[in-house]
Amino acid sequence: MTMKLFYLPGACSMSAHTALQWISQPYEAEAVTHAWTKEPAYLAVNPQGAVPLLVDSDLVLSQNVAILAYLDARFPKHGSLAATPSKARPAHGAGWPS
Repeated sequence: MTMKLFYLPGACSMSAHTALQWISQPYEAEAVTHAWTKEPAYLAVNPQGAVPLLVDSDLVLSQNVAILAYLDARFPKHGSLAATPSKARPAHGAGWPS
């Protein structure tokens, strides 16, 4: 089964979309609207009603960090995603202030 990325144009989905391009594996990308993410069919797959959403067979991931880590682990020869702590440099102060 081909991976499928649901994304909202202009939203944070671009990093997952870019990563899928980099790994050169087949995938489908489906642009959705904000209204569609609240529809029952989408909420059945992603109860948070958020994007991005990556579906790969039975696996469903709905956060950029989770998607990038998954792609990095599944396709390690590409190694350019650096989603795992052992590959990534610490980003001090990169989080949202609380």
